[in-house]
Amino acid sequence: MTWLKSFNLKTLKSLGNINQKLLIILTLVLIIAGGLFIYSRSSSRGVDIEIVIPEEDIYYGVPFSVEARFQNNSPFDLDNVRIALNLPEGLVLLEDPNKVNVLRELDFVGPNNIAEETFVVVALPSKEKDAHLIGVSATYSSGSLSAEFTESEDKKISPKDRDIEVELNLPSNVFIGRDFEITAKYKNLLKEEKELPETLLLIESSQDTTFISSDPSEKGKGKWAMNLGEENEILIKARVESGDQDVLIIKTKAILDFNGEQYVLFEKDFETLLAPSPLTFSVSLRDPKGFAFPGELLTYEINYRNNTNADLKEVVIKSQLLGDMFNFDTLNTDASFDTLSRTISWTPSRFSRLSDIKKGEGGVLSFTIGVKDNFPTEGLGGKNFVLKTKSSIESPTITGGISSDRTASSDVLEIKVAGEIGVNAEGYFRDAQSGILNNGPFPPRVNQATEYSIHWNVVGVGNDLENVVVKSRLSPGVTFQELITKEEESEFSYDEVERQVVWQIDKVLASIGVLSDSPSVIFKIEATPTLLNLGQHLPLLEMITASAKDVFAGVDLIDTDKPLDTKLPDDTTVGAETGKVIQ
Repeated sequence: MTWLKSFNLKTLKSLGNINQKLLIILTLVLIIAGGLFIYSRSSSRGVDIEIVIPEEDIYYGVPFSVEARFQNNSPFDLDNVRIALNLPEGLVLLEDPNKVNVLRELDFVGPNNIAEETFVVVALPSKEKDAHLIGVSATYSSGSLSAEFTESEDKKISPKDRDIEVELNLPSNVFIGRDFEITAKYKNLLKEEKELPETLLLIESSQDTTFISSDPSEKGKGKWAMNLGEENEILIKARVESGDQDVLIIKTKAILDFNGEQYVLFEKDFETLLAPSPLTFSVSLRDPKGFAFPGELLTYEINYRNNTNADLKEVVIKSQLLGDMFNFDTLNTDASFDTLSRTISWTPSRFSRLSDIKKGEGGVLSFTIGVKDNFPTEGLGGKNFVLKTKSSIESPTITGGISSDRTASSDVLEIKVAGEIGVNAEGYFRDAQSGILNNGPFPPRVNQATEYSIHWNVVGVGNDLENVVVKSRLSPGVTFQELITKEEESEFSYDEVERQVVWQIDKVLASIGVLSDSPSVIFKIEATPTLLNLGQHLPLLEMITASAKDVFAGVDLIDTDKPLDTKLPDDTTVGAETGKVIQ
């Protein structure tokens, strides 16, 4: 065998050396791997992560501390230590309620050392399955190893209900259209004094109910403050405006108003009987709407009906007119009017039908009055004007089921006065007051270009305006040149296809233009007349329109200004005749 002959002692020795090297390498690999395994095992076993919560009870809406405790029991330095807090449904971070995961970096934790991170959180009511299951994880590395290790821990938190109660005292019967009183007694107690998110009492009705007044005052529509550590009561005057049930349900909720969200801590419903009003009574506009314009003539109608089982004697009906925008010079009524109290009165002495209103009978009374043409301009607070009418009906007749010495009802109607927008457009050839130099001949000449500066001003009166837009199209033969100046909080554009100039303003405050400088814009155009314009004033801009939304009254407003031509009535350096086109 040839190969066996060539396999001499030298070859055998060489193979032995190779096997020896492989054995050494394999041994080193095993030693390193084993070391890494032992190292990681000892490192991991020597690290604990623990969630520590207060021993005392945790209550909804009351901030408490969560402590993440990282303990290094290993003989190694741990680097790049990071602790992450995971907040489930029903737990929020007090300092930033929108955060779900919170990361804290500790960097280095030495052997046999403990590092702690504290988070202040708030428990909120939630029906989610995993609500209030808080999680903490720790990530770290050790020595020169690039590998990272992670330890984690979960803990279920069981918040308790606060010591909150609400009781309502209601009349045994509530009549539609008649005022009634609610006494809301509450307690909002807590053993410890802490700064908490505000707790509010929310009262809602199953029918169309108005809360007329209260002591203390509302914090918002149907909301009252429940002061911490107090047992107190709230006195509320209310009225059911309309209803289609025999039972009035008043719902009460203690809510936690936190980060723009509302969380229910307590709720309870209360019921009482609801009955039609002994007197159906209402005041309205003949043209039903919630707003009126300056200068508008309004017709009010008062409807009444006797729903009792008795005839009503000596009925008196009154309407008091409250508001600075009523024009009393235009009042038209056949009833008596007291100028001092601004009250219209219909009495049996002048209206015999009010002497005896049979059961089931009713009627309609009316009067007209105008809105003032102009808004008051005294002071900057003159805005958001309301026309308020407080009307009442009353009879000394006592009817069954009413614990009162008379039969009465009332109604209030509030009409918002819409504001006004005004636009003023001016054109100039000589505009030295604005520091603008316009080139070209004037009077304008056929086939020769002349520049003009255009000024627009917007006026807002009575109410704040939003989404203000002023626009106009350029006349034939006119080109847009440049924007000179505009309000900072506005946008100006020119559409070459539509040949339209548009100026947009986000908001114009009430009284701007009356008591202070109005928003304005200046831009330059160039106009070239033709033979067709010879001997005539050259058109520059078509009709200027301004539109806006009345923030208070909620109505759309519009105003216009006449088209501009080379008459330039606002440019005192030129005369009307000099603005005609010449050869």
